[in-house]
Amino acid sequence: MPLFAATRETDLEGQDVLVVTGDVDLATAPELVSVADAWTSAGLHGPMRLDLTGVTFLDSTGISALLEIRRAAASAGTGVAVVGRSPIVDRVFTLAGIDDLFARDDV
Repeated sequence: MPLFAATRETDLEGQDVLVVTGDVDLATAPELVSVADAWTSAGLHGPMRLDLTGVTFLDSTGISALLEIRRAAASAGTGVAVVGRSPIVDRVFTLAGIDDLFARDDV
C-alpha cells in the first residue's frame, strides 16, 4: 500500500510546490486539506502549485478535498495550478468532469 505524503517543496525554478504522493482517499484527504490550509493561511504569492504526479489513487473524497483547496485558494484571492498529474489523476479528473477546473501548467 503506497504511503501518503503532502509536502511543500521548491522546484528547480525556485517556486513553492505542494507535492502530493500516494493515495488521496477518505483516510488521507483531511491531511491534504490541512497542509493546504496551513500554506494558504501563511499567505500565498500567486497560485498554489500542486504536483499530483505521485498520486497512485484518487477517490471521491480526494476530489472533494481538491475542490475544497481550490475554494479556499479562491477565497484567499488566488488559485490552484496543477503542475503535474499522474495517469490515474488524469483519468479520474476526466471521469468526474473536473478536468477543466484543474488545468495543467497554468503557471
